[in-house]
Amino acid sequence: MIRQLCVALLIPLLLVELGSSVPTGDTSPPDLEQLWKKVSTSYPRYKETTELLNGLQSGFPELVKIYSVGKSVEGREMWVINLRANMGQNRSLLQPPMKIVANMHGDETVGRSLVLMLAVDLIKRFEANDERVVRLLNSTDIHLMPSVNPDGYEAAPENTCAPDAFTTGRQNANQIDLNRNFPDQFEVRKDDDAALVRNRQPETLNMMKYIAENDFVLSANFHGGSVVASYPYDSVPFSVQRSSSYKGYKVNSLSPDNDVYVHLAKIYASNHKTMPFRENQCGDNFTDGITNGAYWYNVRGGMQDFNYVHSNCFEITMELSCCKFPDARTLLTEWGNNEESMYKYIEATHMGIRGIVKDTNGDPVEGAEIIVEGIDHPIQTTKRGEYWRLLVPGNYRVGVKAIRHEPSPMVDITVGEMSIDKPTILDFTLKPADLQAGASTKKAVSTIIAGLTPSSPSLSSSLSTDFKPEFKHHDYDELEAFLARMNKDHPEITRLYSAGKSVESRQLYVLEISDNPGRHEPGEPEFKYVGNMHGNEVVGREMLIYLIQYLLESYGKNPEVTHLIDNTRIHIMPSMNPDGYERSVEGDEDVGRENAHHVDLNRNFPDQFDQLLSELDEEDSRKTSRENLDPEPETLAVMRWMKQYPFVLSANLHGGSLVANYPFDDNPEMKVKFSPSPDDAVFHQLALTYSKAHKTMAGGYPCPKIYPDEKFKDGITNGAQWYVIHGGMQDWNYLKTNCFEITLELGCVKYPSASTLPQYWDDNRDALIKFMQQIHTGIKGFVMDENSNLLGGAKILVEGIKHPITVADDGDFWRLLAPGEYNVTALYNGYENQTIRVRVTRDTAESINFTLKAMEAKVWSTKQDFGILENIDSQSFTEISEKNLQGFAIDNYDIVDYRPTDVVQHLMMTDQVGSPDDLKIHIGLLGSVVGMGGSELLVKIARHLTYGYRKNDQKIVSILKNSVIHFVLSSDAQAESESCIVDLETRRESVSDTLDYMSRALHDVHLDLSLSLTSGGHYIEFPIEEKCAYDSIREIFRHFTKQEKCPASNNSTVKPIISNALLARNIISLGMFCCDNPEPAEVSNSYIRHLHHFIDILALSSQGVFGSIVDEHGNPLREAKVTVFLPSGTSEIIRVSKNSGRFRYMLSEGTHRIIASMVGYEKYKGTIHISPGNMTKLKIVLNSGSGVGHVVELTPASTSVSATSKNPKDYDLFYFPRKKLLDIRDNHSPHFDLYNFDDDGEALGMRVGHDFWRKYAVVFDGLAVSPNNLLPWISNAVTGMNRKQDTLAQLNMLMKDGNTTRGGLNLETVIKWIEFSRYPIVFDFICSNSEPLPQWTSYSKNLTAKDAPVFQYIKSYVEGRVLAANDENSNQNCNGRENAGFAPYYNTIYEKTHSYIFPITMCCCDQEKKEAAVIKMLDFLRTMPSEGVHGFVTSALHEPIPNAKIDFGDNETYAIADSLGHFEKPMLPGEYLLTVEAEGYFSGSKLTNVSSSTYTNLLIPLLRDESVWGLSRMLFVTLSAFFFLGALVICSMCFVMCRKRRTRITNYGFFQQNSSYMFEDEDEKLFEIPKANIIEKKFRIDTDEDSDADESVDGDELLSAGMRQWTRT
Repeated sequence: MIRQLCVALLIPLLLVELGSSVPTGDTSPPDLEQLWKKVSTSYPRYKETTELLNGLQSGFPELVKIYSVGKSVEGREMWVINLRANMGQNRSLLQPPMKIVANMHGDETVGRSLVLMLAVDLIKRFEANDERVVRLLNSTDIHLMPSVNPDGYEAAPENTCAPDAFTTGRQNANQIDLNRNFPDQFEVRKDDDAALVRNRQPETLNMMKYIAENDFVLSANFHGGSVVASYPYDSVPFSVQRSSSYKGYKVNSLSPDNDVYVHLAKIYASNHKTMPFRENQCGDNFTDGITNGAYWYNVRGGMQDFNYVHSNCFEITMELSCCKFPDARTLLTEWGNNEESMYKYIEATHMGIRGIVKDTNGDPVEGAEIIVEGIDHPIQTTKRGEYWRLLVPGNYRVGVKAIRHEPSPMVDITVGEMSIDKPTILDFTLKPADLQAGASTKKAVSTIIAGLTPSSPSLSSSLSTDFKPEFKHHDYDELEAFLARMNKDHPEITRLYSAGKSVESRQLYVLEISDNPGRHEPGEPEFKYVGNMHGNEVVGREMLIYLIQYLLESYGKNPEVTHLIDNTRIHIMPSMNPDGYERSVEGDEDVGRENAHHVDLNRNFPDQFDQLLSELDEEDSRKTSRENLDPEPETLAVMRWMKQYPFVLSANLHGGSLVANYPFDDNPEMKVKFSPSPDDAVFHQLALTYSKAHKTMAGGYPCPKIYPDEKFKDGITNGAQWYVIHGGMQDWNYLKTNCFEITLELGCVKYPSASTLPQYWDDNRDALIKFMQQIHTGIKGFVMDENSNLLGGAKILVEGIKHPITVADDGDFWRLLAPGEYNVTALYNGYENQTIRVRVTRDTAESINFTLKAMEAKVWSTKQDFGILENIDSQSFTEISEKNLQGFAIDNYDIVDYRPTDVVQHLMMTDQVGSPDDLKIHIGLLGSVVGMGGSELLVKIARHLTYGYRKNDQKIVSILKNSVIHFVLSSDAQAESESCIVDLETRRESVSDTLDYMSRALHDVHLDLSLSLTSGGHYIEFPIEEKCAYDSIREIFRHFTKQEKCPASNNSTVKPIISNALLARNIISLGMFCCDNPEPAEVSNSYIRHLHHFIDILALSSQGVFGSIVDEHGNPLREAKVTVFLPSGTSEIIRVSKNSGRFRYMLSEGTHRIIASMVGYEKYKGTIHISPGNMTKLKIVLNSGSGVGHVVELTPASTSVSATSKNPKDYDLFYFPRKKLLDIRDNHSPHFDLYNFDDDGEALGMRVGHDFWRKYAVVFDGLAVSPNNLLPWISNAVTGMNRKQDTLAQLNMLMKDGNTTRGGLNLETVIKWIEFSRYPIVFDFICSNSEPLPQWTSYSKNLTAKDAPVFQYIKSYVEGRVLAANDENSNQNCNGRENAGFAPYYNTIYEKTHSYIFPITMCCCDQEKKEAAVIKMLDFLRTMPSEGVHGFVTSALHEPIPNAKIDFGDNETYAIADSLGHFEKPMLPGEYLLTVEAEGYFSGSKLTNVSSSTYTNLLIPLLRDESVWGLSRMLFVTLSAFFFLGALVICSMCFVMCRKRRTRITNYGFFQQNSSYMFEDEDEKLFEIPKANIIEKKFRIDTDEDSDADESVDGDELLSAGMRQWTRT
């Protein structure tokens, strides 16, 4: 039903739950006369109105109920006054609800007052037994909403007739016009969930939900500014709007119910005192005081149109006064003008017909559609089976249709004048349908009028003989035009879409044919036909073109076709290989069979025997001829398409023979032999169905002239029994989806003459229809729990057939079976299995529904969770404290390590804690940022893993042997005091802090996968940077986010902030709870439902590739790069251990291409096959020089490696040209330096420019640049410095060594690098196509008065140049992937380094253009004008003083000297007093001026503070001498006494030390060296070539080197 569909789309995103009520107060009835005086002579504001409503409800509880539909932007309730007799009881059956709403524009207040006056008048007159009102309130359920926009009303000033919309309350608090904020029927599709709620205001969303959830029949919307009754539609179609002659008005836009709307508008206008006059006092001119909304002026997003399109409600808009906010003294006059109109309009709720729809058992039928012939606007029944259909007097034909029921016959009825006492009642009784448990909720009106029943006629009924298609071959352009024409001519039953693109960017068009195109109808199966997979096999392509036309032209005329379309969602793809078709030629030429990459698409799908095939010798033809190593674009598109829709049955149309071919197409031996699938009986039946319905196929002699010896019994064959193919599509359908597909060979000639096409159509027409009808055989039904929640993702198993199918997201399933008796079982995690015995017949599907009972928690715990009772505790949360976690780690010391951190807690779990873990997969699991839900869930998972490990559960043991799991747990102290949804404003800062603490806890860990368990709904969101494992995780949680919905009131305001922050940190955001603060019971239930999901995710650590890469002598190649290319075309860098040249990486199931390379060695290219749950092992050997690498070690039955690639794509890897850069450093050492910064040598630093001269830092992490492209720039830059005195800035660059993908640097490494040289300004290059987000530089809000203007000056200068660089060098409409780099951590970097940091956002669509833009930015940074102070802090002997603090006036800003005493500080021109402090020195000060053109150079000497504990050095030495002398005397006396007591002598000694190490003054020796050498040694960190020096290594160094082998690189 339309209303329920709307609710389903809206509820997950709506903000406020219905049902808020006015607080009760004094229960004594209010004085109605005083109340009338109040509302008729003044404008009560929000607070006073709330008190007034409170009085009405408490004083007249049997007549009045007050409730709220939600809150406004500023938190005001949107009150509604509900009036009817006997309010304490449920609404009477067939008592129609109606509503009047007002004050949608806050400054249009007459309607608001009239609504309040109407409420008081109704109560007064009911209490006085006024006959009209008593009858009205006994027969009508009236809902009055005084204000849709309470915030605007509060802001609006009285006595303002034409106020400013932006300042005086017309719009809501967000300055949005609410009557332009609803979804427009010409702009937003009803099934577009996201667009329906996108950019809607809280008030709009509240009203959308209110309209959709209630059964309103009639409505009025009171406005001001004119005097007229306006009716739908308010907007015109875009085709009208785009017309050059359209001026925005005087064009009607009429609804199907225009007669009803005109009648309603005239009822109100004709009873108004002034509205019907042609020229009213406002200067407008409306005939009879009414107008079509769009004719007056075009309004998109109006509420009255939304009522009509998305519910049963008819609403018109009344403009009530020329002045929007008139003097309150005019209100009684306005009441007199409108009183009778309002009463007449309420009574109009009873016009037309009404009734109840029931089934044959007398039960109400909800969601039935009431069809009025000639009016294309069905309305739907309520939960109680009621309906009200507004109609003007006249004769009508009315019918009903409903899901799983036969449509009623059309009934003739006469509608008279409106009568409250004697309404026209028309009831219906529907029979259950025999065939269609999943019948459509929207069958074509023509079908119902024709009186067709849903029973399926026999095939013997004649098909249309009037069908005359154009028998010709259709090229791509003609096919495109044909499909577009079919869609245009039959929009009500078709949808044209594309499943993807071919190699040459042609669309893979699909035409959907259904009575409800565009959506899956629960209970209705989905079918597909695919043609032209081989481009030169064209008969299937043309047959599908003719079939499309035949189905569409027969709909509503041919009962068989009509029934098929009404009860099946049909998808037809005429051409899967449009590129090949364009190359093919008529005849039997073998041209165009393959796609544009010359790949046979029917050999290109993943195959069940890929793993076995990979073990064959490299020379084996079966291996070398395989064509599924690299999935083609067409293959990938079709695979995605098949996963997107719950297809049940399919056929793939080919040519070259005449036979129906069914799975399997191959076998482990790759030999021609019978190779049945588990469903061989079903496939045999399907193939026979087509063969026997075909005119000649069943004869079995397909091509006697071409293949005289080829014979197929009954015209069918098992695929592998005919011939073996590897990588076929029909096998993939069966093994990877629920779909049963067969391959139909339709003729011996692949590309026959067009003159033969009529005969082909005649031969295949009946068979094509008959085969589609097979989708309605076997069994079908729904799987739900005891509360009728549909269980998408459940499994359906048939005893004796090893092929489970998965229940669709809507809980419905279809399972094709051959006739017979079966035991069918439904399984769903956390529920008890249910088995039903069913008898399947030949012609119709047997309907069976499963209702699964949730396991009792203790039973589930025993079966699934090792009986851990703490994990099913629904009363309390675990105390996440340092004490408890330490105890947990001690109890499980061999697999758990506890690492205390600030605020959050870090548990590490793996097999044999403390052993080397650099070759294990590291997985980060982060708890909730707010609330306790996520952290509690992780605690339960940790318990499960420890128990499983102790009980030797093989899956868990494997997980812990292959992975290191990092649990980051937070304990939200505020959670206990907060409700379900936390307040964003009060938690914004704590959210940010918690995220920072969680990130810091894992800074020193290289995570392969990060996932956070959050709240705010059920969802899963992935970072932009794709990882191969993400596909597996998507599949694991595929049904979760679609199946579990949250109440509309649980709309988290912190969820978007948390989720975006997690994604920016490359962390998967997994929403597990509706509430931000879930209750313990909700957490326990979530754990029970999803434990198996989390175990499956952790088990991915045992699926992928591991091995080593060595040279021909067996030496590990630690600097080698290994890249894996995913089927999607993206690539990932596999991290190689710097210790041993080994690697381990998670990969999704399937075949992946892999490349290994290293400077000076040949490049290896090969493939690996990943099977579920297995690690593929390989050892790659790279020979020095050129050649082809090879693999020398494979794990049995798990790895595929080929030495060459047939893929034309170039997968060359970049590498850092280290040798050339080292040559530049050696030849130009004053101007260039190259060094490894971190311990593992992966963070590469470069300096371009003179020492100590305006040094800027540049970080390449969020954006990567090819080092080969940097090389010419570096060479030119340093060569130019040799020729002249350089005055450019010094650029210091840090990047991941050899890594041109984004990411890879460690935040802690970056901070240490900045601190080491005390860079004053840091530029962070980021891959982004938009301006920097404001939060990236939010730390600037905390800058001092002296720092803030400097920051803004640099920021404005840099941002302008960034925009210019991107404009010059990037593509238009660039939508490349973005990467925030370290932007989320700028606050942390600034706090630790006191360096300004600026994001440099560069467009990343085009590699070449991107790098050109980067180089231009580097040139700009070197020439960027700046001023400030730089210099040295030294001792009186000119010794550098490191870490000295230089304050620039009252501690408003400062700089820190680096290890050589150098400091630098950008400052604006002016005079500054510098104060310098350093440990061990007296402070000093210096007054300096900063010019506007250059840096000011300073040398600041400090005197050493030689005092000790406040005493002069001489006095301290003297006192110390006396003290030690006294101590020596006492010790000597004790020694003598001890010797006298000893009975034997024992020799004591001290560990011998080399005095030269103990007493050598390194500082004195250091400053004997010239300063230039100091600088060079201090800045340079040993490179690879330094290790070749012939230096001695002591034992401590060897020990240190050995210990490093045990650390994670």
